[in-house]
Amino acid sequence: MTETSGANAAHRVIGELLRSWGTAAIVGGGSPEFVVPLRHFGGGEISIFGSSAYAPNQFPEIATFVKRHNIALDAIVSETFTLDDGPEAFRVAADANTGKVVFRFD
Repeated sequence: MTETSGANAAHRVIGELLRSWGTAAIVGGGSPEFVVPLRHFGGGEISIFGSSAYAPNQFPEIATFVKRHNIALDAIVSETFTLDDGPEAFRVAADANTGKVVFRFD
């Protein structure tokens, strides 16, 4: 599983979503604190690690998952910025109080 929101609410349920011996990658770094109930680690033997990006070999799997589950990616994009608005875009993304922030290249 990969968690990309960086939101504490998502982190708190990781242990409930993983199967025993499951692994989660934390890619979203929106929150300065990482909060997961300790009971998830011992009871489920789960592993959680952090990463700053997806590995290139994961993109086909991600694209297949999005297509198979008919996920509307525009539904998770809450803010769109131009490159000129870069500083504001990074400020909004750093707050972790929004969905995905994307740049529009016109």
